[in-house]
Amino acid sequence: LHLKTGELGVEHKQGSIHDDRVLLQALYNQLISAVGSMHNKAGVAHMDIKLENVLISKDGILKLCDFGFCCYSNNLVSKKLGTESYMAPEIHEARINPCKAQTADFFSLGVLFFILAFGAPPFHTAEKQDTYFRYIKLRPGSTDFFKFHPHTRVLFREGKIEDSFMSLLLALLCADPNQRVQSIESLL
Repeated sequence: LHLKTGELGVEHKQGSIHDDRVLLQALYNQLISAVGSMHNKAGVAHMDIKLENVLISKDGILKLCDFGFCCYSNNLVSKKLGTESYMAPEIHEARINPCKAQTADFFSLGVLFFILAFGAPPFHTAEKQDTYFRYIKLRPGSTDFFKFHPHTRVLFREGKIEDSFMSLLLALLCADPNQRVQSIESLL
């Protein structure tokens, strides 16, 4: 499975699997299980969850790889870790204001799920100069984000994005780490 992320602003469906809900649900379940095992059993946060770090075996089993940035999940992160386009907003400021590693992983999962579902990232970077991220930050929980995003607006208008999926993505992509998903159990 190789999804091309394309550029924001170009409307296309290449790489999108939103029509294959069974596949999307299977990928979601496996990713949640992997991250849950890391956080709860191993006590570590990955800190670089992204499409390129998800491998799929011949049997369709997902495996996370590249643990170069991992740290204890309850630790505070005080440096910039991860890949810019998947990085939680608080990681950008971690040197000044240390933040929780575990909630940063949840943000990255939100970016990854968005890419899997719609074939493109929700924004370029989780910083205030990015228009789409700024919208999420200023209007937390608003499904209008899907109404205006170039890769979801047609699907939104046609009623093809389930409310529960939009709510899940918005909960994971919440700019405020204290309002974001806090535990893997809330995703089960």
